[in-house]
Amino acid sequence: SIAEARQFLANNIFHVVLLGKKLPGDSEEIINSISYVKEIKSLQPLTELLIYTVDEDRQYLVQAMQSGASGYMIKEDGEDWEEFRGEQLRHAFLRAEAIIERETLSPIALSEKSEFVARSSSMKRIDLQLEALAEVPKPVLFLGANGVGKTEAAKRLHHLRNACSTSPKRPFLKINVANLTNDLAISELFGNEANAFIGAEGKTKGGYLQLARNGDLFFDKIGEASLDLQAKLLKVIEEKTYQRLGGTIDLTTDAKLMFATSRDLKELVRRGKFREDFFMRISTFTIEIPSINDRKADIPGLIQVFLDRFNEDHGGKPVKFEDLPREFIEHLKRDDIPGNMRGLENDINRVLVWAPEDQDGKRHLTNWRGILGLNRRYIPKVHSPEGSFSLEQLLNCPSDVVKPGFPGLSEIKKILELKILSEAEKKYPKLTERAKVLGMPLSNLSRKYPRTNPADGDRS
Repeated sequence: SIAEARQFLANNIFHVVLLGKKLPGDSEEIINSISYVKEIKSLQPLTELLIYTVDEDRQYLVQAMQSGASGYMIKEDGEDWEEFRGEQLRHAFLRAEAIIERETLSPIALSEKSEFVARSSSMKRIDLQLEALAEVPKPVLFLGANGVGKTEAAKRLHHLRNACSTSPKRPFLKINVANLTNDLAISELFGNEANAFIGAEGKTKGGYLQLARNGDLFFDKIGEASLDLQAKLLKVIEEKTYQRLGGTIDLTTDAKLMFATSRDLKELVRRGKFREDFFMRISTFTIEIPSINDRKADIPGLIQVFLDRFNEDHGGKPVKFEDLPREFIEHLKRDDIPGNMRGLENDINRVLVWAPEDQDGKRHLTNWRGILGLNRRYIPKVHSPEGSFSLEQLLNCPSDVVKPGFPGLSEIKKILELKILSEAEKKYPKLTERAKVLGMPLSNLSRKYPRTNPADGDRS
């Protein structure tokens, strides 16, 4: 019946819908199906809607296309028609699949690749908690400082849910609440009917709740959500229903909702900035992710993750974990790292990008101490006949540096070394201190300075 069809269309995603020319109306009388075209596109904005008819009524077909139909098929007799119909349906399905994939992978969405690392005892416990939550439909709240890996934990839960599901692969979508205004967040989340607001003329748009059906929807920085958005999400959690902006039909969703924040939500509740009822709903299952400085056993695994990212982004000869100096890895495991995972990735990238390469493209990473110390303190200037440029510019070889008049690589090396040695001498009068900062053996460094002053520095 028409009522049953509406229910199916409202609560499922269809790639292709075939619509006949004549259909029974709500009161069972036969009516022209044109009246249903806009309603179907409203319920299924991403579907390929094909008109299926036995006669070539051009006026009807033009009207259907103007109302939102994607195309039409006029039935004919014979085996050729059956083959043609199969091809048309296959192409329509592929078009719809491409549209749905494009919408799903918009800038607010997130790839499915998981980089969750759990070698430390604390992260192993969290992984066990995530396994227990994989088949629980209730919301999950991830807490922790910026950069600890809350998003990776959410993606790990998504993969665990897919692993224990017999249904097709679940989608995983992310909305960063802090990056969106309240109105844009609501529009992206719930979708909108045509003409719901200025800019939505003639265009119905499905929201993330529709795209995430039977999947996972992750809200990052939920502590920045407006009270209005919180109230609407509370209704989704409690009733599993929502309406598009400008719509009147209740749509259902079975998406699992995940939330993350670095803010103290209890304090926000106390200050009236966060709804207590919403907080109670999303915090039943809370996972707190510790700082990487409190789970040093995860450092080698995280290093491998960031090496894979680096190799994928930069090309050239891949850097293997075994290529990294043991002392560098021990330094990362021993010393506190500001910025958590982002700080760790930054240090690894600096060492890899600024390390010199030989003729075979292999990076020499022995001077990692000097590279990290250099970045934390200053970037010297190197002067050339054409003017001056920074060390960062030199290492990136911009086109405005390497040109006629460039003094030559060997000369640049000499200038750069002299500049660094001069700056180091000013900042660290003792030669032993200089050697430690520059990451050089004391005997090698002493030969870099003229022996005009036998008492230069303190060599003890």
